[in-house]
Amino acid sequence: MACVDDNPNCGEANVEATPESLTQVVGWIVIIFGLAGILISIVKAIGAITVSGGTISIGGTAITSGLFAGGAVGFAVAVTTFIMVLMSARDRCNPSKAESQCVAGVVNGIVPSFSNTRDDWLPWQAMHDRVDVIVKSFYWQIVEGGNAYVFCTDQPRPRRSEILRCYFFEQRVCDAADGAAAGAAVGAVAGIVAAALIAAAMCTTLVFCLLGLLIAAIVAAAAVLGGAAIGGQIAKAASENKDPTADTGETLEVGYLVTVRGPMEPRGYDEGANAIYWATNAQFHGLSMSPQPFSYCEINDEFDDGCQGEPVVG
Repeated sequence: MACVDDNPNCGEANVEATPESLTQVVGWIVIIFGLAGILISIVKAIGAITVSGGTISIGGTAITSGLFAGGAVGFAVAVTTFIMVLMSARDRCNPSKAESQCVAGVVNGIVPSFSNTRDDWLPWQAMHDRVDVIVKSFYWQIVEGGNAYVFCTDQPRPRRSEILRCYFFEQRVCDAADGAAAGAAVGAVAGIVAAALIAAAMCTTLVFCLLGLLIAAIVAAAAVLGGAAIGGQIAKAASENKDPTADTGETLEVGYLVTVRGPMEPRGYDEGANAIYWATNAQFHGLSMSPQPFSYCEINDEFDDGCQGEPVVG
């Protein structure tokens, strides 16, 4: 079949999607410590803060001990980091409430869960199995819905095609996320205690006290992240790995012609692009005989998909 006259809206976006929790929380920590640093610098400049014998004073009045200050800093950082892990785990394992959509095309790529080395260190950030589908041009309006970001192939127009990311639920991802949350909780307790002890030991002078509080914050965050990594890996190892499959049992592979249904929503993890999260139904229509790299130009008429007769919601 000849390619259509309409061009895909590749890479164009005008939609706000929820950003990843890691980016959010790092931003919070930077802002909090930045403001605290400015305040301390101002007070220090007028000579109001002094440290003596492990006691922090302002204007000659003792306000707290290094032990308490370190514990407070450790608590703030540990809780913030724990919330980051928990938010990410909830995002991975809460089903979408978006409206279900149906698309059809050819499988152009598969990204298994835990395929990135980063996922071994940050198991709560791992994503479910992803199947990239080059969709028929008939479904472009679904992929572009809400003026979302659009992933496309790198072929020149008019053969350039739109790609929809379809995620298939994998229990192993949620088990790892739950394990990470549990490990982060244990790490938070250890981090708070360690932060308090570090600050208590270093609060002998103002400079050393400030350095001690900084180290205490780093140790608290590292304890939470370390606990999350260990807990997530333990839970992951105890869980079963399953590949995305069609309803009739075929393990999906590149070149398979498919119809996929599931809730669709723009996701920050996918640069604000619409994605099916998670697929509730996948039909297998055989192996594509079209030449690679795949293009909608041939896929459009290569098979009768399972969405025929269903309304298209843009």
